[in-house]
Amino acid sequence: MVSEMPEIGNIDGVRILFYSNEGSLEGLPRVFATKGDAEAEFLISQDTPPITLLKRSHGFEGEELRAIQGHISTMAEEVVHAWNALFC
Repeated sequence: MVSEMPEIGNIDGVRILFYSNEGSLEGLPRVFATKGDAEAEFLISQDTPPITLLKRSHGFEGEELRAIQGHISTMAEEVVHAWNALFC
């Protein structure tokens, strides 16, 4: 059960967040975008500069999904830093 969802951003009503139980997973930092019933999961490499990869999506249209991915990409270094602070 997810006890809290640290929100790290918001773009046009789309919440960008971590699920609090994600730290137990190995691998790349992951961030979720949610709006209503729509959800997308992105992985962020710890390369310099970080690369944002779409892992899965349900309910978002292509144009909105590209805008969300672009927004996450612009804040990728901050996301990696926040992930490491919360889960490492």
